[in-house]
Amino acid sequence: TLTLQSGDNTALGNINFVNGSSLTTAGGNVAMYAGVNPVGNVPYATDTGKANLGAITTNGGSLSVYAKGTLTAGGAIASNGGAVSLNAQDALAVDGGITAGAGAVNLLANQDGAGAQGFSQADATTIAGTGITVTVNTGAGTGTGGAVLSTLTDAGALAISTSNAATDAGGSITRTATGTLSGTSVALTTGTGDIGAAGTEINLAANQTGVVATTHGAGAIYLRDAGALTLGAITTAGGLVDIATTAAGTLTAGGAIASNGGAVSL
Repeated sequence: TLTLQSGDNTALGNINFVNGSSLTTAGGNVAMYAGVNPVGNVPYATDTGKANLGAITTNGGSLSVYAKGTLTAGGAIASNGGAVSLNAQDALAVDGGITAGAGAVNLLANQDGAGAQGFSQADATTIAGTGITVTVNTGAGTGTGGAVLSTLTDAGALAISTSNAATDAGGSITRTATGTLSGTSVALTTGTGDIGAAGTEINLAANQTGVVATTHGAGAIYLRDAGALTLGAITTAGGLVDIATTAAGTLTAGGAIASNGGAVSL
């Protein structure tokens, strides 16, 4: 069932769910293309290609959305086991949360590999699934966009990256006022940006294990955990490493820590 309220829902390749619009399937897959050719997922030259989504429920079906411009998921997305993929050539904003259950969640921003557009998640929202990836920039790109996270809860391996293949571009990974990361493992990678910041360190779930963090350039790493924390490899190219537990629990450096001249505080 696709319910579109009165208003401008499509124009110049745009998809716009005005207030109250929603989409529900009884298990069927959903694919949307805003200014993007479904054959090869190639953007059309003359379309704006923005997507502004409302609430979407697929009840087991997959959801794939491609946008030539910005993509804003303004309503709650619930796939109930179906895979969710949101792909924006420019900025990607998840404002209503995602519940995918056993489904994978792939979130891609700045997929034209240029400019400062990045990924953002609204404060106090949750993205939950099994195998969550957040990717900003492309392998060959020079984009400087970052990732702003709230709570991501992964029943599998959680991976967040803003780097390009040359590791000389890509912004920081930061968080909103309220947010915690968890997964069977957590991998955080930036090109030239920081991971966390002083006073708004990246929060990890209590007893989190398998945490790998990598920055390039002078990017710093700031991590916090309210319980036990087990690290994997921690690597900077001269940036500060500041990792702490704030409540009862052991901090275990289970992998090599290499700061290449940066200060290390555990």
